[in-house]
Amino acid sequence: MTRFNKYGFPWCHNLQRIFRFVQFGTMVMNGRRAPPPGPGEPVIDPNFAMIKLMCVQLLFTEENLVATPWAFDECQKAVYQSKETEPLYHGRMANEVNMAWTLHCMTFFRYYIHDKHASGLPSNMKSLCSWERPSHWEGPLKYGRPTLNRYWKGIYAQLEDRDLDLIRRVSAPGIRTFGNVEPFTDQHIVDGNILDLRLHFPAKGSFQWPDEFENLLRSRRKTVDTEDPGDQNEEKTFFTGKGVDEGREFFLCGVLTPLPKQLGIPGWKRIKFVRRNEIPPSPTALWDLWSYEGVVLPGGRIILGRWWYAVYGGLVDEQTGPFMFWAVDGFDLTEDDDDTDLE
Repeated sequence: MTRFNKYGFPWCHNLQRIFRFVQFGTMVMNGRRAPPPGPGEPVIDPNFAMIKLMCVQLLFTEENLVATPWAFDECQKAVYQSKETEPLYHGRMANEVNMAWTLHCMTFFRYYIHDKHASGLPSNMKSLCSWERPSHWEGPLKYGRPTLNRYWKGIYAQLEDRDLDLIRRVSAPGIRTFGNVEPFTDQHIVDGNILDLRLHFPAKGSFQWPDEFENLLRSRRKTVDTEDPGDQNEEKTFFTGKGVDEGREFFLCGVLTPLPKQLGIPGWKRIKFVRRNEIPPSPTALWDLWSYEGVVLPGGRIILGRWWYAVYGGLVDEQTGPFMFWAVDGFDLTEDDDDTDLE
């Protein structure tokens, strides 16, 4: 029998045990900066990062259990690295999630969601209904055909070009002020802006993925090893979408691909899409086009990743920034729920 917690989200004994681990453990709730790694050790162990990514999802639905992240400066530095310097995926087939970067991205946004002195986001999040806020997975985690919720909300951040160049020049980790410079102002998110998004999934075979978009995103690259008999059923899901960001409509087109188990946990997915802020004369015109690449966490309720300006894609000094989307169970984009304008 399905149980629900006091906020209306599906709950079970396993989730309760994980929640108690988060609540009374030090992995998430500790209030100190992590010590520097030893010789030959990674800055963040991938297994630690993966476990923390799963655990942190349970915090968003608990209003009385807030752990403001430490070492925000390290996270801010990490999330603004270019995709060449800090790729989101590693491995021979580029199908191994960069857990350290993904955790930095999660921590970056947790800081803004929970710290009322950092931005207007906490008050805006509090004004949302419980089902409009980020939430944890709602069922067994498993590998399979990639699907997504239809309705989403999201936040993203951007630095001015001068600040972006400066933050990438910083090499000494663990220095809160970057020398004599305070942590930089993250545009868009400091005002507490939250965007709305509605996705549409065309019938199989009815959607033609443009070659121009493929050149930008390289989405046709396989993510599973055909030598593994358990991972031979890779199937991509294409989608279109329409959203509202600061009162302006935007449109997107993308592809969702399943990933093999990551450190023993199934259910991860890779998402790539392009966004434009207005409908152009040609559907594949490259002006006003932004590329997005993200990781769908197991359970499909949270997406973390980076965006970049498509025209300058591939440049080391390109303009990039982090984003976070979360699934919601309702939508207020428009009273008209017709999908014909998304195809």
